Amino acid sequence: DVINENPDVMFFMGGINDIWQRKTENYEQNVKNIVEKAKKHNIKVILINLTIFEEDLNSDFNKDIEKCNQFLSDYAKENKIQLIDVHSDLINELKKHDKKKGRILTVDGVHMNDSGNTILADKIVSEYLKSR
Repeated sequence: DVINENPDVMFFMGGINDIWQRKTENYEQNVKNIVEKAKKHNIKVILINLTIFEEDLNSDFNKDIEKCNQFLSDYAKENKIQLIDVHSDLINELKKHDKKKGRILTVDGVHMNDSGNTILADKIVSEYLKSR
């Protein structure tokens, strides 16, 4: 879909649904395939690591997210690809509200609410502008 639009830059964030459905066995190869395909079409790729699943930082889902994010970090370094770390910002915000019940950053445990979206947008825009 992206290639047909002929962009100069592609932001890539993906994997939460894979984690939710417990289908991460092909995650790393899928990311590599997407990045390589974009590069073959002269599209600069900027990776964005995964957000959070639910708002329980000790959940198995969030442990899987940490593994995927570690792969993204390593892959980005090895291939000199920019990685924007939104995950750390979200975790830091959740830690500020440690005792609060309810949704802090998401509407349903996955999709960001206004607060979560603001954190994502601010981080992505500021990091992108720094890299230009």
